[in-house]
Amino acid sequence: MEEDNMVLKNKSLGLLGLILIGFFVASFPTDSVAQDETPQSPESTAFSHNFTKKHYTIGGEAKVLKTQTGTEIVFSDNFETRSGPDLKVYLSRLSISELEDTTVTPNSVKIGVLKSRQGTQSYVIPDDLSLENYKSVVIHCEAFSKLWGGFDL
Repeated sequence: MEEDNMVLKNKSLGLLGLILIGFFVASFPTDSVAQDETPQSPESTAFSHNFTKKHYTIGGEAKVLKTQTGTEIVFSDNFETRSGPDLKVYLSRLSISELEDTTVTPNSVKIGVLKSRQGTQSYVIPDDLSLENYKSVVIHCEAFSKLWGGFDL
């Protein structure tokens, strides 16, 4: 009999514990926290740009993201261009309207190889480069000196 009372007492304490936990969880204002607090995003600034065709079809958007850890150029998922050999991504000191096939390389800094002819992709700007010194981001065929296009910063 005493053993049955202990089991009943333990079950009652367990049930009471569950009720108290349920009350605590139900009274915690999860919705107000989610609404009141804005999650801290790594993006501190984002500027959107549309691609401009120079010689070959190129379209979509890109963003320049300035974060606490540096700067990145991110092509959106709607980015698309014609495939070609030896396509590179450059930061240029000239605007898209000022650039020609032969003026890309002497006025630009290569930041990477084009990763894909379509879709989302990103390029990290080296810490020793300041975007303030550049006017555009361009895609250029290095082997044949052909300017695909790009966008002004």
